[in-house]
Amino acid sequence: MTTDQLPGWPLLDDYTVPGLLLVLGFGVLPLPALVLLARRRVAGFVAAGGVGLVLVAWMLV
Repeated sequence: MTTDQLPGWPLLDDYTVPGLLLVLGFGVLPLPALVLLARRRVAGFVAAGGVGLVLVAWMLV
């Protein structure tokens, strides 16, 4: 895909900002949820649900 296909929104001159958001949102954010789930903490399920909601919001936007 070329950058010409990106909408004319601020901060979307290239794929840097969306790429960073993807790495942070779906690479770093799930790690605490993973640790909590591995330790069998109830908060892990809440955190995993939160990550799922962020994923759905990303797809809707």
